[in-house]
Amino acid sequence: MKNFILIGLLLFMSMCKSPGNKSHVTAYKSIHIDTSRYAVLKFDTIAKLYGIFEKNYKPAVLSDVEIAEIQDLLTKRVMQYNDTAYSAYKKDSIESKKRHPGSTAYDGRIIHPEKYYHQLIAAINSKGQKEVWINCFCDTYLIPSHSDRSYWRKHIFMVMDGGACFFHLRINLGTKTIYRFYVNSVA
Repeated sequence: MKNFILIGLLLFMSMCKSPGNKSHVTAYKSIHIDTSRYAVLKFDTIAKLYGIFEKNYKPAVLSDVEIAEIQDLLTKRVMQYNDTAYSAYKKDSIESKKRHPGSTAYDGRIIHPEKYYHQLIAAINSKGQKEVWINCFCDTYLIPSHSDRSYWRKHIFMVMDGGACFFHLRINLGTKTIYRFYVNSVA
């Protein structure tokens, strides 16, 4: 019996310390999820009303590991977006200064995405894969019609314009695919 326990312990330790291992044990143990900035909303008629998911989607729940995975995928996608946005900003800045000396171009990068608030709604698609809609915004003070600052924890918060302070996307956790990544425009 002692041999089985020892073998099991050695196998577990080798899995956790293997440099090529990408298991959930090692991949997400160091990621901190700031629960004050995440709200998992119910999949209900509101999600259908906003057209977030197709009609045949079913409600799903999210685990802490999945939220950490979402955070990781989201961070990587925002970094890609910021590279493109910064290139556009530099180009626009040069053009703006040529046409209007002293003017500045709009910097559309998402600054400090880890400080954004995140609303998540999870669903199962027709293939049985879990998909998550993530709505991100930079601060709750931007909710003008609601003095209740916890409003965002219960209700979808959508705005027009607002620039890089607001963006949303969908992630297929089964395929690790991000799509419908949309950053708001500026008025």
